[in-house]
Amino acid sequence: MTAAAGSRGRTAARALFLLAIVAACTFLALGGRHVLDIERLAARATSLRALAQHWGALGLGAFVLADAAALSALVVPAWFCTLIAGLLFGPWVGATAALAGTVAGASAVFAMARAGFAKRGTVLPPRWAARLQTHALVSLIALRLLPVVPFTLVNIAAGLAGVGAGRFALGTAIGILPSVVIYARLGDALLAGGGAGERPGTGLLLRPDILLPLLALALLAVVPALLGRLGRRRGRPAQTGRPT
Repeated sequence: MTAAAGSRGRTAARALFLLAIVAACTFLALGGRHVLDIERLAARATSLRALAQHWGALGLGAFVLADAAALSALVVPAWFCTLIAGLLFGPWVGATAALAGTVAGASAVFAMARAGFAKRGTVLPPRWAARLQTHALVSLIALRLLPVVPFTLVNIAAGLAGVGAGRFALGTAIGILPSVVIYARLGDALLAGGGAGERPGTGLLLRPDILLPLLALALLAVVPALLGRLGRRRGRPAQTGRPT
C-alpha cells in the first residue's frame, strides 16, 4: 500500500468514526432514549414475534445487519439489541443472532479506531496499551466478561492499542457470550411476558425464569470488586504480631 493510499484510508476511517459519533449525538438529541423503552417493546411483543416468524431467515439476517449497524454507529447499547433478539427469535436463536451482530458491530468500531489513528498507542496509558498488546486475547475476554469498562470504550481502546483483528473478534465473542445468553433469555421471558398482558414490574421480575438471569447478571457485575478485594488482601504483608 502506498503512502497516499494509506493516508486516504486513515482519513476515511476518521470520517466514519466522526460520523458514528454524530449519529449517536443526533439519536440522543432527537429523543432516541424513548426507543430504549422496555415497556413499550413489551406491549408490542406478540406482534413483533409474529413479524419475525413471518420473515424467517430473511428477518434473522436483517436483524444481524441492523444490530451491527446500530452498534457501529454507537447508537443503541449492545444489551438492548440482545433483549430485542431474544424477543424476536427466542433465547437460543436470538442469542446466536445477537452474538453475530454484536461482534460485527464491535469489530467495525475497532477497525475505524485502528485504521483512523496512526499514533494509536500513544493515546492510551502506556500500561493499558502494553497489556492489550502483549495479552490481547486474555485481556479482551476479561474486559468483556467483567463489565468494568463500557463496551464501546473497549472497542476503541483495542483499536488504538493495535490489537489484531482476529484476536479482537475472538476475545469479544468469548467474553460477551455469557451476558448475551442471559440478556436473550431476559428478552424472551420479560418481553414475551409483557406481550401476554403482564406489565414489566415486580411480580414479573420475581418469576424464576427472569429472576435467575438477573441474579447471574448481578454476579457478573460484582465479580470485579470481589477479585480486586481478594488481590489486595493477598498483596498485604503478613503481620506476625502487634507493633511495639
